[in-house]
Amino acid sequence: MDVDGLSDNGCECLPAPGQDLPDLEGAEGKGVDSNCDGIDGELALSIFVAKDGDDAAAGTIDSPLRSIQTAIDLASSQSVAFVLVATGAYVETLTLRDGVRAYGGYSADFTVRDPVAYETAIIAKAPEQTHPGAVNAIDIGFVPGQPTGLEGFVVFGAAGSTPGASSYGLYVKNSGPELRLAYNTIVAADGADGASGNAGSSGQGGAAGEAGTAALWLGSSSCSPDAHATGGDGGSLSCDGASVAGGEGGTRVCPDAP
Repeated sequence: MDVDGLSDNGCECLPAPGQDLPDLEGAEGKGVDSNCDGIDGELALSIFVAKDGDDAAAGTIDSPLRSIQTAIDLASSQSVAFVLVATGAYVETLTLRDGVRAYGGYSADFTVRDPVAYETAIIAKAPEQTHPGAVNAIDIGFVPGQPTGLEGFVVFGAAGSTPGASSYGLYVKNSGPELRLAYNTIVAADGADGASGNAGSSGQGGAAGEAGTAALWLGSSSCSPDAHATGGDGGSLSCDGASVAGGEGGTRVCPDAP
């Protein structure tokens, strides 16, 4: 087959029998266009996604969609087998559908598939309780003859948002033999701190304090000059004619009456 209409220029292609599944088996891990339709994959059986696409578009190679989930849902509703995603970072949370296989790692024009050179990233939004992963494969993969999966992406999970929550890049629950997840790099974020524990019980009561020292008793509980003695006189002494006598003791002072 003459791919570009120019003979003998190296763009001739010999179609191989069977379906052209997107693969990484060519030179240096690049995809191979085995059916000579211009892309690694089935051009007529694919819905296309690109960063410059529009979710109101048809989803063709010339009119791609903008979000991967929109493409997966459309492919599921139309029984289309493949979703091919061009390089870029897609901020969304995905739910896989039976019978739909999503492949990342395409160049912007979809003519080359090389997940290393054309990294395709899925960056999770805030997790939901029913769909905690950046990519979720829940209760799928059991329908015979309907291969389902995700290949060739870098997936970044969201950090845990509630106490004790984990971070899931890829969340798989109750999956069957038709599910295939391959050639993906999964990066989880931090889990959330655990919730605070319950308050501890009250401690035991302390030991009783010791009895206080007895107050000085002067014979009366009233404060009066007659009941409380005044301080004594200071000692008398002179030295070389100079007095060095001690001062008088403190006088009684009663507090103000309440």
